[in-house]
Amino acid sequence: MFIILFFLFSENLFADDFLIRSPQVYKEEFTNFLNINPQYKSIEQNWREQLDKNSKQLEKKYIKAKFELLNGSAKTAEQFFKQIVEQAYNQDWKESDRKIIVLSHLRLAQIDNINWETWLQKAFEFEANFTLDNNIFPPPFQQKWLKLRDTKTTTKWQPQLPINLIDKVVINSKVFNYQLYSSYSLNDSNNRVTIISNCGFIESLTGSALQIRNHQWTLPRYAQGSCSDHQILPIPNISTFKVLYPQQCVIVAPSPIRNLPLKLSPDITENNKERNSELQEPFKKVVVKDLPQTESSSLIKNKWLWMGVSLLAGYYIYNHNNKQRETQVDVQVKPTHRKDD
Repeated sequence: MFIILFFLFSENLFADDFLIRSPQVYKEEFTNFLNINPQYKSIEQNWREQLDKNSKQLEKKYIKAKFELLNGSAKTAEQFFKQIVEQAYNQDWKESDRKIIVLSHLRLAQIDNINWETWLQKAFEFEANFTLDNNIFPPPFQQKWLKLRDTKTTTKWQPQLPINLIDKVVINSKVFNYQLYSSYSLNDSNNRVTIISNCGFIESLTGSALQIRNHQWTLPRYAQGSCSDHQILPIPNISTFKVLYPQQCVIVAPSPIRNLPLKLSPDITENNKERNSELQEPFKKVVVKDLPQTESSSLIKNKWLWMGVSLLAGYYIYNHNNKQRETQVDVQVKPTHRKDD
């Protein structure tokens, strides 16, 4: 199974106190600034708050599972334990929840006499360095666990990520400070890796060791530049936030442009019905302007021009001849001599 999750949080955030850091700001400087200014909240802080919300349902199921197990209802307890382990890689968990998930795998290994080895392997994949409690697990069971640890192998992962951009790497809900670790252990079959950046993003990936090693992380840069010359891009699911630049310079990010629907009053809508019908038929009226004249069109125009001139000239000659005839008919020439009687 190979799942990529690129997200910030499960729901939109509208708090005005979100603060992200510019990549030019040292992580220690950012942490100190947050300690002095508790009104601000970082991406990592919000992520941890989300872990607290996720753990409530998990804890309730674990309490029910233990209750059923202590009361002799192993089959009912088994169903609750299975519901817990099914969520192991669906999201990130806080440290106490990680322990619940590992213990649920181990309890299933105790209850299920047929698939006990499978449950042990799954527990190891989620947390290889888990120490078994002598008061809960008898020595024979612990020997099985230790034998499995000696035979199972892991794959080293050395992520080539910008150290100034990444704050935390989380593997199967175990948090690592990125600048303190150069390599991490992954299981061959299944892992959940989360990259946390207080520069404005969280990215999670679930898959095999090979898939995670070959994955190209997105690594967006929402804040760049300096205090006097900066560029800030909108962050998905965060409506408003501020950016910390070097020398404790805080810049308010511009609000994202929202495409709100335009509400028209009835009279405006009625007056524009005819206009809207025209817009629905964009090819109904076509106006062609300034088309270049071709040679044939020029000849046609010249032909009609000369025909017009010829007609005018003919009409002029015709009128002139008619006037001469009318003059000859109307004017009587008197004789200059008498006619003999």
